Amino acid sequence: MASAGVLSLALIAILGVLPLIVGLWLIVIARKKGLGYPACGQCQYDLSGTLDTSTTCPECGSDVKQVGVLAPKPASNKVAMTLGILLLCVPLTCVGVGLISAFVARMRLDEAQQAATAVQMQAVQQNNAAIIMTSPADPAAVDGFRQKHASLTLDEAGHQLGVVGQALVQAVNDGDLEKAKSLRAEQQALIELLTELGKAPPP
Repeated sequence: MASAGVLSLALIAILGVLPLIVGLWLIVIARKKGLGYPACGQCQYDLSGTLDTSTTCPECGSDVKQVGVLAPKPASNKVAMTLGILLLCVPLTCVGVGLISAFVARMRLDEAQQAATAVQMQAVQQNNAAIIMTSPADPAAVDGFRQKHASLTLDEAGHQLGVVGQALVQAVNDGDLEKAKSLRAEQQALIELLTELGKAPPP
């Protein structure tokens, strides 16, 4: 475990910190602009075209043999600038890849959690449905529904039984146990009523 941690820190330093420091340093030194021409060591006047004919600076009159001539340097170091930018891209790319990977991993975790929750809810609903459908209905509630539907004809009672059956399934799926128990009692009352009216209830 310790060696893995050391290796991780080394990779972070190599792929992240080191290229960032070197890249910034190269960009800084690349932006140090030169004069781009041979210049007087005293006043930095442009001596282009005058060194072959005179040893005196036309601007300040200094003897260039004494004050020296500044060698021409490019305005910027394009190679160092390009290399610095490329080095900066390394940690930035690593950060971008890391963020994308974390985002994708988070999405997959959320999807897995949602799937697990859906499976758990489905199992609970199935368990509730099994309990309600196998448990005997409340006798008092059944008697109440018997009195309520006593005036129904055979066809009306059959139709009502179908409506109650659909509502019972919906209540179980919604997890509304109290409503499901009430519908179960009403279903039992209708089955008994249909049996008395001489029509077997649907399976």
